Amino acid sequence: DKFLPLLKPEAARTWEFMSKGLIRQTWYLANEKGVAFLWEAESVEAVELAMHEYPMHKANLLDTQLLPLAPYVAFEALFG
Repeated sequence: DKFLPLLKPEAARTWEFMSKGLIRQTWYLANEKGVAFLWEAESVEAVELAMHEYPMHKANLLDTQLLPLAPYVAFEALFG
């Protein structure tokens, strides 16, 4: 019952971030409840600040994990 009133504002925040180019892609997790976002930002800190704007985050209803990504360079080592 705590989640339902926040679903639409949560989706609106995601749409806002997508329209600004901060979130590039969104997926549902296949084997558990939740979503995954591919963010594009200057830093992990910038993503953390944006995540604090989510209604569910403000209500302490989210369990979040940030996994910073870097370019895959193994092909360069093999074929470069």
